[in-house]
Amino acid sequence: MFGHSSWDTSRIGFSAEVRKAPKLSQEKRVFTATTGGVGIQTRSKPGSDVNCEVSAWGEWALAGDGCQKVRTRQITREPKCDGRECPHLEETVSVAAKDSVWIWGDWHTDPNDPCKEIRLREVFSDASCGGRVDDELTSGESSSE
Repeated sequence: MFGHSSWDTSRIGFSAEVRKAPKLSQEKRVFTATTGGVGIQTRSKPGSDVNCEVSAWGEWALAGDGCQKVRTRQITREPKCDGRECPHLEETVSVAAKDSVWIWGDWHTDPNDPCKEIRLREVFSDASCGGRVDDELTSGESSSE
């Protein structure tokens, strides 16, 4: 009965819509104070606001252990008065995990059986950033090349 949804504002001349006060621009904001019987007003000087400006992003570069890339930008103009603050100046992203790469070595005569050849599987590049270290081929697999 007494909740807001039960109010009938149309009978007493009110509108049900909410009206917001208009937002004042920087130039129209005025601070008024009274000190010892003297009134003082201050406001931002029109045109005195200077927004921060930054350079374009630099190139991505590996950082730390090589598992992150970082790029930066510089402040070219500092903000003044009520100017817009500077945005972030550094971005960091993770580098994708890289599995180790294994390759087959050259064929050689098997020292235990002169009628056969053997070759070894060797690490060509190591794993990084959490990549797989193991060779995905299982031992004993035969293949012809």
